[in-house]
Amino acid sequence: MKITFVSTSIDPSIPKPIPAVKKIPEWYKSIPRYTGKEKKPTADNSVDGTIKTCMPVLDAMTAGYLILSSADVYISKTEKGTYYQWANHDLITFHGPQQITGYPKSDTKLKGEKAPKFTNPWIIQTPKNYSCLFVSPFHHDLPFTTLAGVVDTDTYFNPVNFPFIPDPDFEGLIPKGTPIAQIIPFKRESWEMSVELLQESNKLQKLFLNVKSSILSEYFDKYKKYYWAKKEYK
Repeated sequence: MKITFVSTSIDPSIPKPIPAVKKIPEWYKSIPRYTGKEKKPTADNSVDGTIKTCMPVLDAMTAGYLILSSADVYISKTEKGTYYQWANHDLITFHGPQQITGYPKSDTKLKGEKAPKFTNPWIIQTPKNYSCLFVSPFHHDLPFTTLAGVVDTDTYFNPVNFPFIPDPDFEGLIPKGTPIAQIIPFKRESWEMSVELLQESNKLQKLFLNVKSSILSEYFDKYKKYYWAKKEYK
């Protein structure tokens, strides 16, 4: 499948969207996979692996694509409230405070101020029956939270902008190129749920009968070796 980003700007210096795998956070790169010099079981028979051994965390972090800030943004606090300065005149616009009233923690974080919104210079197109989930970049240490949303990008041929709630204690620079939204395309399908108890359905016994004994007897990277499927976003 193919996702297309169409620029609405004539400025060639605006950072292009990138696969999320190309901007893994520095904190994640810097930590070791295991707490000791070598991987070994701990006293309680578990494994001394760090979050870096958790494939679900990596999959979330590298899923889809990232939209990057098109200019530097400087946030400062004044007696009159939060003040935003940016090099690109149309980078940030604002919702009235009434449009976000009642949103969790908005009252304590925005304190009645207007809700800022990153302007997105990209129109996103997906194939028929595919939508996009827009979220704050997973596992990135950012001084703001982008509000999540789903857009049917196979029919909506307009830029999707990104309302965000800033950290109320943050003052400083958000550099150009900072990830401001993570975009994960998905196929729209109808789902139907069921709820079962393993004891009643005998699924637990069947599950263990189908698990290789070698899997149960290994300490390290079982999920990665036996269950994980590689995902690709290019």
